[in-house]
Amino acid sequence: TTQPTAVAAAPAMESHGLTSELLEKVKSRGGRWLAELAERGQLVGELRPLRRLAWLRLLGIVSGESVERWADQLDSHRKHYSDLLEDYTKETDVKAADPKLCNPLSRNADNPYLKIQVNEELLKEIWKDVERTFPECEFLSSPESRKVLQRLLFHWCRSKNPSKAASDSYRQGMNELVAVLFAAVKQGEFAGNSLDSEALGARLCGSRHNEADTFACFVSLMDRGLRTMYSVSGPGAARPQRSPIGDLPRSRLGAAEQSAPGSAILARCQFIFDKVVRTCDEDLYEHLRKLEIEPQVFLLRWLRLLFCREFELEETYMLWDGLFAAAGKPAPAGALQYSRPTTGKPEALAVIKEAEEASAELPLVDFAAAALLRKMRRELLSLDQSE
Repeated sequence: TTQPTAVAAAPAMESHGLTSELLEKVKSRGGRWLAELAERGQLVGELRPLRRLAWLRLLGIVSGESVERWADQLDSHRKHYSDLLEDYTKETDVKAADPKLCNPLSRNADNPYLKIQVNEELLKEIWKDVERTFPECEFLSSPESRKVLQRLLFHWCRSKNPSKAASDSYRQGMNELVAVLFAAVKQGEFAGNSLDSEALGARLCGSRHNEADTFACFVSLMDRGLRTMYSVSGPGAARPQRSPIGDLPRSRLGAAEQSAPGSAILARCQFIFDKVVRTCDEDLYEHLRKLEIEPQVFLLRWLRLLFCREFELEETYMLWDGLFAAAGKPAPAGALQYSRPTTGKPEALAVIKEAEEASAELPLVDFAAAALLRKMRRELLSLDQSE
């Protein structure tokens, strides 16, 4: 739990990196070409290092077709991350603090000792998960990479999701998401002469920008409905002490089908099961209902981790290519709709609205969940209530 200020160098991955030749192709063909490659599942082989730029484009971190402009846009995001690191250093500098506030026993909110204590609790909470993140991946399981992951999550929690309780600011599963992003960013680092910091390749994807670019990707991903998926209660509701991934509610299968869910992720689970799965495979849907299998038992993990623990890392990259390529695209006419709760209470409607917005941000996720269930169709239909 060392102070997360210095940017550590992480070990290399098996990748040739972004070459000058690949960069020239991007310059001549633009961001639309990258989006098409992602959508078609073609970011493989020698095109694999382009995933970093493709995700930056698809997640809205850079925009337009000019690669030169992307470098300027990225500079802005990197400065933001650098400012967060600098602000953290100043905030916890005991020597520079007001002597009247700098008292280990003082409960003043501006007391640096109190801030240090809160920060240490958050760092420890994050480290519990980071130290066991992707142990099968040599790059992600290295001590250097784990410190980077801890630092990224720490500064996201402090700047984007602050809370008095570390377990409310950070939740288990966020470590998996940021790890996949970090690995993809590392694969796309510029393979040319990074000593020339003014070279376009180094400005776009230089290794010294890996951490800041991962942070920008993580911020954007969490803002695309993922933050809502980690909330265990509805908007404005009090949050009791719960497990890091949230408690499972009492069975709804024996109650009215349209009972109002208590959080956005449960509303989304209900939508995927009652609408998407039921529409594409009613036999499987009825079988699971008969067995009283709660959809959130499997959907919580899939939605929060974007399936990254259901597939190998390389397969996850390709799945995320498709998910990101469809991000924010308008729903076609006749698309399935969320059901409104019969209670009509404002808090219940707010929960549904949050879930709808999350589905709209990454719409293919809901259908990928249904597809994964159908892939296991034979095994699931063979289950009986004794199992």
